[in-house]
Amino acid sequence: KKNAGDRYTISRKDDAHYMVRMKMHRVKKASNFIAFMSEVDNATFLNIHYKEDSTDGYLLMRILEIDPAGKSVTGTVATDSTLLDLKSSAAVRARLSAHINDPEFYSDTVHFIRIK
Repeated sequence: KKNAGDRYTISRKDDAHYMVRMKMHRVKKASNFIAFMSEVDNATFLNIHYKEDSTDGYLLMRILEIDPAGKSVTGTVATDSTLLDLKSSAAVRARLSAHINDPEFYSDTVHFIRIK
């Protein structure tokens, strides 16, 4: 978690989607996003759909750990700026695959808590 006091929660929306709620403590603002899971080279990613103003895309978070009891998820954000220029999901998957274990490809560690 980058900023102390920020809170990230995840809940099941339906069989294929999740609701991600990001509550930013410093600006007292909460945002809700729809997400889905994908697999690339045996790594699981949470694909969070982000749309605000003129920005429409996905935040890609590699899942590092899921609590065995299902109460929390730890992930890291893919921050490679070339992902923004890719025009297809196949190109994104290829870029992720090429850098799947490159620590420079990722940044902030995020901890989600599960809510019912």
